[in-house]
Amino acid sequence: MSIFGDLNLGGEGVKTQEDRVTDAGGKYISETGKYDVIVKKAYMDISTSGALCFNMTVQTEDEKEMSITEYISNAKKEVFYTDKKDGTKKYMPSYVRMKNVDFLLTKKLQETPRTEKKLIKVWNTEARKEVPTEKDMLVEWVGKPLTILVTKTKEFKQTKNADGVYVDTDEVKTLAVVDFYVDAVTNKTQNEISGNQEPLIYTKWLEKHPSDFVRDRTNGKGKAATPSGAPAPAPTADEIFG
Repeated sequence: MSIFGDLNLGGEGVKTQEDRVTDAGGKYISETGKYDVIVKKAYMDISTSGALCFNMTVQTEDEKEMSITEYISNAKKEVFYTDKKDGTKKYMPSYVRMKNVDFLLTKKLQETPRTEKKLIKVWNTEARKEVPTEKDMLVEWVGKPLTILVTKTKEFKQTKNADGVYVDTDEVKTLAVVDFYVDAVTNKTQNEISGNQEPLIYTKWLEKHPSDFVRDRTNGKGKAATPSGAPAPAPTADEIFG
């Protein structure tokens, strides 16, 4: 059975939130900028709690790499959450982003990407090195070109407290964040391609993000708790475009 076999899509009435952003961990790509990359590795995985995520390793022409992990569901395999403000169901941003990336790489509109069981070298904590491990490989992603818009971001490190809630610590970290995935040729998002629109997201993003730009999430902000299993907090439109 496919890794997506028991995924709960929420039925009708789940609202899609397009062109949102979420965090991604940088390996070598660490500065703000537009990066043309090739997908070197891509697979689905499951956390110890049961949440699904997609993982990518992408590489630029000059061999700068970035490892990306985005959780598309909660522990119940639900790819949606209930908005506390209006009570509506909405798709998790990373589930929408996974579908966007799948479209940009395959030019197909499908609920979930196609996967195949393959042996892939992944990091093993116990062995402290990459070892061949069977994973659900995103076979139609590997080797394809993609453009990512990355912002260098400073924020508080988090830890899980006794109640299982992630809370900010006093320690600050700097990481690379993928704000948007766009088509490698047209620089358009999936929405812009589908709507036959100009690449406005890409153009506006470049105007607001010079190479020395750093998004500071710690400046003037107190610590905040994020309930475990909730969608990861993402930069708002104001954070991205000011």
